[in-house]
Amino acid sequence: LRPEGGNAWLPPARGIEEPFFVFESRTLPDVRYSLKVIVRDSDGNTEGEALIIEREVPLFTVDNTPPSVTEKAMTNASITVALSDDDAVRAARYCVDGRAWSPVTVAAGTFGSKTVTIEIPLSGKGPRWVALEAGDLHGNRAVKGWLLP
Repeated sequence: LRPEGGNAWLPPARGIEEPFFVFESRTLPDVRYSLKVIVRDSDGNTEGEALIIEREVPLFTVDNTPPSVTEKAMTNASITVALSDDDAVRAARYCVDGRAWSPVTVAAGTFGSKTVTIEIPLSGKGPRWVALEAGDLHGNRAVKGWLLP
């Protein structure tokens, strides 16, 4: 494993004997990486008969960080929220009092860009619980909730 622009290869695993390996990327910093796979069949083969195959995977992005959610304004009629992500905010939805999820209204920007401002409409009066879920292009989710008097 090598971060983009890095010089040294870092071994995420060695001596794997199973025919299947799951590469866990959730603990890696958010950058682009190259991955090199080296396969040796030296076990069970005499020296000189063993093969070594190397393959390098093209650059891929590791993104484990969910979008940021910043409340901008709250009125009796709505909550305005700024969403941002280093790659792109893909979608958002909200629910009130645990009911069905609803699509948000975009106030500025567009989904698929790095920033978007959304508006959550509020109807009625009295105590309410409002939940927001926002996702990025890599499947990371941010969740925020408000308890309104």
